[in-house]
Amino acid sequence: DAIGHYNAHGLGTKEADAAEAAAIHEVFGSHAANLPVTALKGFTGNAGAASGLIEIASSLLSLDQGQIPYTLNTNAPDESLGLDIVTGAPRATSNKFFVNANFTDCGQASAVVIEGA
Repeated sequence: DAIGHYNAHGLGTKEADAAEAAAIHEVFGSHAANLPVTALKGFTGNAGAASGLIEIASSLLSLDQGQIPYTLNTNAPDESLGLDIVTGAPRATSNKFFVNANFTDCGQASAVVIEGA
């Protein structure tokens, strides 16, 4: 309950999204279904190694406005993933903690917990 939202790698492929959703469920357990999830690559594209920094900056700016950024170009999230995907518009929040996660095709992965100001 301490984490206010999860900023997913959100590659947008069935396989990658299913794997990331499974990892979210493994880490967050029963809280996963109610954890707001966003993915910002719809706004920024896949910036490779810079993606994490861009996404962290975007989330921090949004949290400064009391909002979780939404996932652009996602109108009908895959319900089988069992996640609360933020779509359509930013979502209000007062929780300043979030996770930002990214991974590569080569198998490297990173996740960081950040507290906004």
